[in-house]
Amino acid sequence: MVTISDVAKKAGVGISTVSYVLNKTGLNKVGLKTQERIRAAAAELHYTPNIAGKALKKGVTYTVGVLFPNIRGTFAFNILAGLEDELNLAGYSMLLCRYCDEEDFESKCQLLCGKQIDGVIILNVHDNHIDVIRKLDQVHPVTFLARKQTIPEIPAVCVDGYQIYYLAIRHFIEQGHRKIVVQSGTNASNIQGADDAIGNSGAELFFTPLEICSGQALLDWGLTLKERPTAFLAFSDAFAFEFIGYAIDCGFRIPDDFSIIGVDGDEFGALIRPALTTIQQPSIAQGATAAKQLLSKIREGQADNIVMQPQLLVRQSVKKISTGGRHD
Repeated sequence: MVTISDVAKKAGVGISTVSYVLNKTGLNKVGLKTQERIRAAAAELHYTPNIAGKALKKGVTYTVGVLFPNIRGTFAFNILAGLEDELNLAGYSMLLCRYCDEEDFESKCQLLCGKQIDGVIILNVHDNHIDVIRKLDQVHPVTFLARKQTIPEIPAVCVDGYQIYYLAIRHFIEQGHRKIVVQSGTNASNIQGADDAIGNSGAELFFTPLEICSGQALLDWGLTLKERPTAFLAFSDAFAFEFIGYAIDCGFRIPDDFSIIGVDGDEFGALIRPALTTIQQPSIAQGATAAKQLLSKIREGQADNIVMQPQLLVRQSVKKISTGGRHD
């Protein structure tokens, strides 16, 4: 096994100089030509750093736990890709833990408490786990991803929910829609964004009960209203995909009978027909930012909250109708 001493000998320098260059901890102390000679020697000898030994010496594991829900679509994978890319740049790897329900979430938190890791990123968790999350944060530094901060000591990276709902409802209104069903969530700022988007348009919003948690249920609930809506805002692109498929199976035409907007910016939205109009979230950037945030908390003991901005991605699933709120 090639050691750092072998690299130093071949490059004709001391071990500490090799460490400065290969660990990038003292590049300002080593000339560029010497740096090139050290890297060439390491490559020729096929030198691989002993990560385990390095971790043991520093008291770190270079591993981060990532706790995420049972979610579908490319949006979640892009978040994880952003996380992994940024962590890899810092020499860290991920330990993935998927949870399916509230009981499973608590079980996975307990599991991570006993793991030798340096921190945990929790993706899209609900507020009813505060005590469990605080206990985990006492063992390992924790940050939130894809949700706003609700625990003062735990920083968060999220996309502005107010803007997500505001952009979607404004687009419906600009296209003439006045009867709009909104799939509700637990975030009050989302609802405020939808309400503020109405302005003086005279549009009417119908917020679903929280138990409406699928695309099929969204359409079924909308059809029970006294006045038939012309537009639906789904909680996610996955729900919007399901809505479109179910509506077509029921004999409706999208967007001729109903317009639909999703949330996330899932890449599959461009492949279906009609292509899905959506509120796109910066998925890869969101993951990368969360990784930086956790590393800051690990190294410095604190990190800033970060709110990112969404954007409207117009495709084919919203039809322009008359200002009276009826389809042409």
